[in-house]
Amino acid sequence: MIYRQTSLSANIIQFCRFLRQKGFTVGVEEEAITLQALQFIDYTDPSIFRMTIKATVCRTKTQVEEFDSLFNNYWKHLNKAVDAKIKDDESKKQKHVSQQSPFKSLKTWLHGNRNDET
Repeated sequence: MIYRQTSLSANIIQFCRFLRQKGFTVGVEEEAITLQALQFIDYTDPSIFRMTIKATVCRTKTQVEEFDSLFNNYWKHLNKAVDAKIKDDESKKQKHVSQQSPFKSLKTWLHGNRNDET
């Protein structure tokens, strides 16, 4: 499942991981070069954005041929994706609630079961 990140750079990193799953040889170096390249272009223009990423991550003719379809597929699904921030907030709430119960019983044990009965 694809989660929409809160920043463009996080979405780029996630896209590079997606390409890696599809057989591309995209490592940390290519991710860094892509992020650096985005500083020098108008990334609000979709064609320039796509061509910049394509130039930095594709190493073979096969990758160049497959890139456009993978790019379109990924970003189309990203538009329909769940926000990662919202998802994390919900899981933190559930985690926090489930962790309170063991801590409560541990706290009770540490402080002793104080019975005021004599």
